[in-house]
Amino acid sequence: GMVGTEMVAKAAPDGYTILLSASPELVVNQHVYRKMAYDTERDLRAVTQLAMTPTIIVSIPSFPGKTIKDIIELARRHKGSLTYGTSGIGSPHHIVGELLRLRGKFDMIHVPYKGGGPQVSDTLGGHVIVSIFTLPVVTHHVQSGRLRGIAVCVPKRSPAVPDVPTMQELGFPGFDFSQWWAVSVPRGTPDEIVRRLYGEFSEALKVPDIRKRQIEQGYEPIGSSPEVYAQYLKQEIDKYGK
Repeated sequence: GMVGTEMVAKAAPDGYTILLSASPELVVNQHVYRKMAYDTERDLRAVTQLAMTPTIIVSIPSFPGKTIKDIIELARRHKGSLTYGTSGIGSPHHIVGELLRLRGKFDMIHVPYKGGGPQVSDTLGGHVIVSIFTLPVVTHHVQSGRLRGIAVCVPKRSPAVPDVPTMQELGFPGFDFSQWWAVSVPRGTPDEIVRRLYGEFSEALKVPDIRKRQIEQGYEPIGSSPEVYAQYLKQEIDKYGK
């Protein structure tokens, strides 16, 4: 993701090199890497935020803890023995896990994987007790009951897994961590090109089959204007900085 983002940041601002990226490359990585070859706000121009999806906390069905409070209580009781998996060190999921640990005042062992694929396999196999994912990675497994949905880390429940409560419902107000995807272009791209690209992506998001498929998988289509997305981008950069 960072390699692709850097390439676009240094490309000619002519509208022919476009970045489709997830939020970590734009708002998280600058806070967890000592050196970055690009600066999101300096080197890129916002076009539109395409879609977002909740971060979800899941557990294996055999685990006795069915809520966040259960997990905290068991982690305190069995200090140093409970594990939670993420897609990697410094990932948004790792940040969510550490924030939960700090706010809940308990300890769990972090098990970082090299991506979501190995993490899913080991979670399904019971090698980690609790795991934190981007929802579409495990939507089917939660719906089928192979994994238990503990909480989604956004203000509203997801239509894809409506029975899974939000962190706010469980007593953690302001615990809002989603992953999202957006379109950017090199800084200096003319206004007319940005507007044209925004219009085309917006139309694509209105196609019924595309919207239906996104919602079924756990995505929320957005299609915000360049101005609205740029403001949201700055808020997200500040949030992860803290």
